[in-house]
Parts: sequence; C-alpha cells; structure tokens
Amino acid sequence: MTKKWKLQCEIEERFLKKLESLLEWNNKEQIKVNFRKLWETEERYNDHVKKRIMDGHVTSEEEFIRKTFETLANYTSVILYEAPKWKGSDFWHRIFYSRKCQWVVIVGETGTILTAFRVEQGKFSNSLRNMKNAGYKAYKGKRNERVKEIAERILRRLSR
Repeated sequence: MTKKWKLQCEIEERFLKKLESLLEWNNKEQIKVNFRKLWETEERYNDHVKKRIMDGHVTSEEEFIRKTFETLANYTSVILYEAPKWKGSDFWHRIFYSRKCQWVVIVGETGTILTAFRVEQGKFSNSLRNMKNAGYKAYKGKRNERVKEIAERILRRLSR
C-alpha cells in the first residue's frame, strides 16, 4: 500500500470511529445531539443546517440528519480529492455521493464532515471543475461497507 493510500485509510478510520460512536445512542434526540460531533465544529454544523433549510434542500434539522445518513447508507460512488502540494500532502476530501438521494457528504482529512447537501447538477459540476482547475487531483475511491452498515443501523434508530 502506498503512503498516499495508507493515509487515506487512516482518515477513513477517524471518520468511522466518530460514526460508530453514534451507535451508543438509542433514541433520535441523543443521535441528533451527538451527530454534531461528526462535524468540524458545532458552529459550522449549525450554519450548514440553516443554509440547507434556506436553500429548500430540507425542511428541518431532523430531515438534514436523515438525508446525510441515507447518503452514507446508499452511496453509489466515492471520489477522493487530493489537494495541490502547496496545501500539504495530507489534505484530502472524500466525497460520498448517492444517485438515489441526489445528495453528497464530504469528509475532510480530519475525519469530520465538511458539508452535506443536495446535488444541483450544474453547481456541483462547476464546483468539481473548479477544484480540478485549482490543482486538486481526483481518484476513484473504494466503497466501505462498514460506513454503509453503520449508517443503516443509525437510520433504523432514527425511524423508531
């Protein structure tokens, strides 16, 4: 395994540990409160929820949480973006995309969620093109069944 892919596995493990920690909670309210810990900061999380509601992507925080887990449970592709060398060699974005949900979840190098949103094809394509133009390199990622399985278990708990 190359150094680059070893680092990517470590980043994914950080995210998985945070995701698995939500399995400690059995009810919606506990999951909702602790879901914020998957994000870089609570402030960024709150800003994202407000923006998605204002954009009409969701109608509530609970729907935002559900859409995020639906995407992780049903994602159809993973794209890895490595930042240009001037950003540092461990700067990655891992994009989970679900065609079924038309939703994307982006995880950063710290193993936290950077953003989650409904895919508006034109805007999303432009964003990916801008990343490429800025020097980011894209790689096809591998599916991780643990991510899917944990997300499915959390979704079941949210449905109770």
